Amino acid sequence: MVSQILRGTQFSLLIAVVVSVLGTLIGVIFGSLAGYLRGFTDSALSRLTDLFLIVPQIAAAAIMAKMFGHGSWFVVAIVLALFAWMPIARITRAEAMALSQREFVEAARAAGAGTGRIIFRHLVPNMVGSITVNATLAVAQAVLVEAALSFIGLGVQPPDTSLGRIILENYAQVQTRPWLFFGPFVVLVLISLSINFIGDGLRDAFDPRQRRMKA
Repeated sequence: MVSQILRGTQFSLLIAVVVSVLGTLIGVIFGSLAGYLRGFTDSALSRLTDLFLIVPQIAAAAIMAKMFGHGSWFVVAIVLALFAWMPIARITRAEAMALSQREFVEAARAAGAGTGRIIFRHLVPNMVGSITVNATLAVAQAVLVEAALSFIGLGVQPPDTSLGRIILENYAQVQTRPWLFFGPFVVLVLISLSINFIGDGLRDAFDPRQRRMKA
């Protein structure tokens, strides 16, 4: 059982990291373009973000994973990443709109820097704090979403595995041998809590205003 939990944890974290990296990359690109260019680009990307936000994430991911990947962990990660970029895009858009009015951006624009250079050399480095925090929190969210998807039998399929898959396989034994069910369940909860604590710590580290005043 310990071996299964270790193997499931490896796959769950691997899926979560892929989801976080791809979701953050898409969200930063879309959010930065919308916040810097504004106008029609901002409206189009904002409406696209709103459209993805109203789509039921688990239901859509289950359908796409079943249609295209037959339960492969990598396909599940790609599908989940397609529905994980919206919160980061909104945060990045708001910060890009504020930073685009700063003097160093005006100076880069006056020096003839193009849109890509301004975004990736001036805007994104000044948003690294919030991007890192939200990417970390996205890992915890992806762990839970993947577990929920696998628990209903529409996520990772054998020979791959995950914590959600292990919980599903031992759900029928919850009354006779409960440790087989609660073992991976507790590990899943601890992983989610740990990553959230790391995200909160990074938020405090990058933003001193978040720190509590000492008595």
